[in-house]
Amino acid sequence: MGFKHRVGNFFLLCGTIGLLVFGATVLVPTSDFTFTVTAFLVGALLFGLGLNFRMSKPSGPAREAASGEAHLAAKSGPPHAGAQKQGLLNAIVKGPANRKKTAPAPPKPPAGALGGGRPPAGKGSAGGGKK
Repeated sequence: MGFKHRVGNFFLLCGTIGLLVFGATVLVPTSDFTFTVTAFLVGALLFGLGLNFRMSKPSGPAREAASGEAHLAAKSGPPHAGAQKQGLLNAIVKGPANRKKTAPAPPKPPAGALGGGRPPAGKGSAGGGKK
């Protein structure tokens, strides 16, 4: 988890606490109106900022994984397009990512092999023959 996501989690936590304080001050009959509005504004601002940081994409690979990843990429070739992580909003809308690997299609037999190609002329019941 990157530093930006950790900061986003911290802001989400602080924003949630601020919104809980707002909810508690609304329920108290003798509360100060300015404190209530301030708690709401601070909570909403921190929650929105945390959500923004949390949903952002990482700027690059982590420092620890960069050297090992470059070594593996040199051996294995270009990265695959299907290896990207599915986003939170995309997972909610489209459902979970399909993690099941599909097997490659079997090779097609040559034309003269068993059952391949057209049947020889004059054989079979495909019509056109004399009785």
